[in-house]
Amino acid sequence: LYERNLYLKERLGMDEMKLNLGSKFMRKMVSKLISKYLSKQIGSKVTLDLNALNVSFDDGDTIIKTDLELRMDKHEFRKLMKKVDIDEF
Repeated sequence: LYERNLYLKERLGMDEMKLNLGSKFMRKMVSKLISKYLSKQIGSKVTLDLNALNVSFDDGDTIIKTDLELRMDKHEFRKLMKKVDIDEF
């Protein structure tokens, strides 16, 4: 889908291209991939649920709009905040 949109953009000379993950199946698949990646990066279990994801490419800029819910253990969250030097939590 992404490659097809790039082809159309180049072929038709469009200045803007949009990608919208509207189906529940696709949002779940992307949510699982992002959850797995984030869990590996921060070293604790993270569960992410995408409710909406819109990606636009406009004259060299990428614009991402999302509605998501991220869940993790509160002790792990505090540990993460200390790693990035935020003591307010």
